[in-house]
Amino acid sequence: MTNYNRFSCPHCGNYNRLDPGQDPSQLNCGICHNSLVPKPSDLKCPSCGVLNCLQPGQDPSKFICSKCKSPLAPKLVNFICPHCGTGVNLQPGEDPSEFYCSGCHKPLVPTLFDFPCPHCGRYYRLKPGQDRRELNCGICHNSLAPKPAEEGTVTIISAEKERPDAFEFKPLLEAARPELYRLNVFRITELPVDSTQRDIQRQVEKIQMEERLGVRRSSFSRLLVLNPPPDIYMFQEAIQRLNDPERRLIDEFFWFWPHQLGQGRADTALLVLSEGNIKKAAEMWIKQENYYSENNVSMHNMAVLYHAAALDLETSNNSKPLSEENIKIRNLYWESAFRRWKTLMDHEGFWSRLTARIRDFDDPRLTTGTARKIRSSLPLALLLINAQLALQAAKNEDVSEVNRQLNIMKISGFNRDIIEEALRRKAEPTREQIKILCKKAEEGAKENPIKAQRQLIEQTSPLLIILDTLLPLGSPTRDGAHDQIALQALSCLVAFTNPTDNWQVPLDQIKEILPLATSESVRKKIRDNMEIINNNFIYQKFIDPIYVQCRNTVSKMNEGQSGPAQQLYYLRDHVRKSLYALKERSDITTEPYKVASNIVAGAFREISLYLNNNSKNYSLAYEAITLASVICCDAELSERIKKDVETIKSNKDSEEYYEKQKKSSTGSVLSKLAKKSWSWLSS
Repeated sequence: MTNYNRFSCPHCGNYNRLDPGQDPSQLNCGICHNSLVPKPSDLKCPSCGVLNCLQPGQDPSKFICSKCKSPLAPKLVNFICPHCGTGVNLQPGEDPSEFYCSGCHKPLVPTLFDFPCPHCGRYYRLKPGQDRRELNCGICHNSLAPKPAEEGTVTIISAEKERPDAFEFKPLLEAARPELYRLNVFRITELPVDSTQRDIQRQVEKIQMEERLGVRRSSFSRLLVLNPPPDIYMFQEAIQRLNDPERRLIDEFFWFWPHQLGQGRADTALLVLSEGNIKKAAEMWIKQENYYSENNVSMHNMAVLYHAAALDLETSNNSKPLSEENIKIRNLYWESAFRRWKTLMDHEGFWSRLTARIRDFDDPRLTTGTARKIRSSLPLALLLINAQLALQAAKNEDVSEVNRQLNIMKISGFNRDIIEEALRRKAEPTREQIKILCKKAEEGAKENPIKAQRQLIEQTSPLLIILDTLLPLGSPTRDGAHDQIALQALSCLVAFTNPTDNWQVPLDQIKEILPLATSESVRKKIRDNMEIINNNFIYQKFIDPIYVQCRNTVSKMNEGQSGPAQQLYYLRDHVRKSLYALKERSDITTEPYKVASNIVAGAFREISLYLNNNSKNYSLAYEAITLASVICCDAELSERIKKDVETIKSNKDSEEYYEKQKKSSTGSVLSKLAKKSWSWLSS
């Protein structure tokens, strides 16, 4: 009888019979036809343990197990460290804010509590309440206290670096609107925050039944009932939001919590509130919050109650004005809500309760880092609501309402940087509109620059009013908008003046642009262009006519159309008067007058040289060159005129001397003739 060896296939588990001496590495399984000896490229399934055949070089993350159909290798998320660029492999669902880089040991997502050692650079994460000045580095053992700034240097701390966008919870910031509580899914569906999927389904079936029967929705709960009540479409949308864990978590956060998770329908205060007895429920919560419990749920519920009531009064104010009593109540609600939110920010037990609730979701989209993101984003989210109300008031040109909302934000207790960030974010859409209008003006300037400039000023004026009302002077968003409009309007004027050589229209328009600019650099640029346009306008209106007159005078003289004496008298009696009239104008600076004076002086010099060289009329030449020396303001031209004066004066003096000698010689000859005649008569 032949003895066989039994060899188990590592891929499918089938037993194969081998003859004595046979090499299993040279044989294949009779069932799966894979090699009986695993290859180096084969990979064992991490779920069921079955060996799967892979070709060399194949990526196991792209294949599934032949038996259990699960991935052979989980896909890794490659996260690049923002500090050193090292790639870090994270499992799907892992929060990068919870990990440090393996290369530089810095946090993958910096938070408010992360800072480097000032000596060795190792990063540390502080717990809330810890003071870094009291701790030492575990590597270099030096103090973690920051080094004092060097003399003559200024350290600028950017608010954006303190609050990086990567550590914000975007669903919370997106939900931060005045309709936060009116659109709350638990207010619309009248369900407690810890409702199960079964509770939600029952409520859906109830609403669908009432809709089919045409029965008006009955409210089993009077917990802050909406007025007007939500319609079926609002209810359906609310149910859809319950399927999104992030949006549901936000709605839970801004609604009433039971003191014990899972006891929403049995909580005493919530039952009292559902009966419409808000006052009694508030008294119960206030009494409990005075004990400052571990989770401080009562303080949270009071913050939600005051916050929702304040926003309800804000929205009701749009339909009819509030009475003085309601105004006082509304202000009290705002103050009470912000005071409690501010206290909850530093209450560790409250955030531990939120973290426990996040774990109950058991959803990969919600991690333990979500609670930290909500905690970091909560002040900004709360202030964004008031910033939106201020924006609406600014659009309605209600300055008093804007100032009231800004005052509420100031007394909220949160940092000024966060307040300015909230206002900046709400003003950003207005800023984008201004950018679009400036781009439109740039395109329109190619056809009609003046029309494009005027439309830009008209269309952006109400937008600038909104930014000026919301943002303080010195805000980059506000100042940037002002400067961009001013520069674009100036560009339109330049596009008009260069081809047309018309300086009157830009001179009137540029005076309207200067008040728009805020930064000194832009204002200086506009003032420089204003001076250029003003000078060009003066040259065009006053100096060019003088130049034309002088040019024509010299041309007529050189061409023989008129004598030099006549042209001299014309310059002296007419053109010089125009020059003196220009000097007397208060709106013209000395520079244009100097240019005109040099032009006239040059004309007088040309006539003087013509009289000296051609006409040999040294007296008129001297008169002309003297007038030129008196008027001229240019140093180089004055030097040449000075030499001409000496030459012409020398010629004039010589001429006068010869004339004098001529007369004296003529007199002596006549005297001799007279004596001879007398002698002849005497004889």
